[in-house]
Amino acid sequence: MRDEIENRIEPVDSDWEPCPQGTLGRVAESLRAKQAAAEAMARRNLLTGVVAVLALVLGTGIAAREYGQRDMTMDLMPVGDISCDRARSIIPRLFTRQVCRNESSRVRYHIDVCPRCSKYYMRLLSEWRESERAPDEAPAAESSPAPTHPGSPSSDSTSR
Repeated sequence: MRDEIENRIEPVDSDWEPCPQGTLGRVAESLRAKQAAAEAMARRNLLTGVVAVLALVLGTGIAAREYGQRDMTMDLMPVGDISCDRARSIIPRLFTRQVCRNESSRVRYHIDVCPRCSKYYMRLLSEWRESERAPDEAPAAESSPAPTHPGSPSSDSTSR
């Protein structure tokens, strides 16, 4: 059977010769070994990077505590292009719409990504909603009538 197959295969180029038996297997094995080595190197590099980042973050937090400062690791890391401290200074103005559209979108992105600022925003939002609801929830009987100014039609009619 093998002779039949070899007889049917005609080389395209007269200089072509088949590889010696086992050559392709050795090439494939060599490529697999190189790929495994590259994957091992990538894992080592990833692990080294993770360890370096953890050391940096933990080191910053420990240094801050040693010097009696609050944990600054989150406040110093900007999310997007705005820091937590900057976002927290702008958040109260979001409720009164005293922030330009560009800055508002930057802060809102920061709030979406940063858990601590999101919690701060939700607390302020809850307080703001409560303060907005308070006048509406007052019973109508207890609310005093609108003050009238001297000379206004309502004050003239009540005095006559």
